[in-house]
Amino acid sequence: MTAPIKIGVDATFLQRDRRGMGRVLRSVLNEWKKSCPHELVLLVKEKRHITELEDSPYAKWDIRYWKDADDIQVCWFPWNRVDWEPDCPAAVTIYDVAPFTDYHPQNRHLADDQNRLLKAAESADRIITTSNFSRIEMHRHLNCDISQIDVVHLGHDPVFHSHSNQYLDPFFAEKIGHLPYLLFVGNPEPRKNLGGLLEAFMLLENQIDSRLLLVSSKPAAPTWTDRLRGRTDPLTDTISRLEERLIWLEGIDDATLAELYRRSQVFVMPSFYEGFGLPLLEAMACGASTAAARAASLPEVGGEVPYWFNPNDPVDIARAVMEAIDTPNSEEAPDRAAIFSWESSAAELAKILEGMAAKPTTNQEEPLP
Repeated sequence: MTAPIKIGVDATFLQRDRRGMGRVLRSVLNEWKKSCPHELVLLVKEKRHITELEDSPYAKWDIRYWKDADDIQVCWFPWNRVDWEPDCPAAVTIYDVAPFTDYHPQNRHLADDQNRLLKAAESADRIITTSNFSRIEMHRHLNCDISQIDVVHLGHDPVFHSHSNQYLDPFFAEKIGHLPYLLFVGNPEPRKNLGGLLEAFMLLENQIDSRLLLVSSKPAAPTWTDRLRGRTDPLTDTISRLEERLIWLEGIDDATLAELYRRSQVFVMPSFYEGFGLPLLEAMACGASTAAARAASLPEVGGEVPYWFNPNDPVDIARAVMEAIDTPNSEEAPDRAAIFSWESSAAELAKILEGMAAKPTTNQEEPLP
């Protein structure tokens, strides 16, 4: 058995980040707290962040300003970034390299987003990512040796299971109604391909009476100034045409999201680019019938379960959705999802960090003769 070590974890954004990265860190910490033999230290970039963690479920953990943690033996940065240089080996989790692709918003933040990833890859002794697809992408875009990159797949929380929650009946009656619905979980970023899904839904509008439920922020309608300058979101016209058949939801908790998966007619994931594809895993865990893009990391997650489609072809998306409606693939989905667990993710990550703690950091100076 490996001797216990002291692991430092960048917890700067732990309380504020409700996205996938925050979910990953909270899930790994929960598993480590149950079974990890090592001592865990939550580190923060600035002292003011300590107060946030002291007023959280992690208040009784060992919480420190990073400069006051010279006794840790390995440090894990789980946020796509490395914000300080520890006096020990460092690992960074980078989920994808979307800023280097055409699917990332081409705005004034692009160069900063790219440089943050390049700096993280350069600063860390090892890089951890969540799929073999992303491993190859990082070797290609971040100029790092592929042997420096480890793959640790994600898991799904226990709330995502196939047993229905009848206590949510009033919510469904009020917010969704009795008609069947297709389900999308994501955001309007270009890589999520919401536009392709909406086009496919238009092709199906005379064939099915389903509505499209989108767990996403709704793209803002262009202002008059935007219109005068020709700045309009290409989704706006499509959304206006389909408005009566669309349902938008934001800010829902995991129990409600899980029930949305379970009661959906089909869960559709049309993304062009993903580093893993957590919503697809969650949908399968909940026993939803699924259709997904044969792109990026999604086949690695879905295996043979989803009805696959070409995300560039709305006709093919519509075809896969109809197949998922006519012949649901929900029975085999939970078994596929069971392959991925936070327990195994946390154990694999701990093993990587143990190995790093036993080796000297690459930026450590050689002793003078």
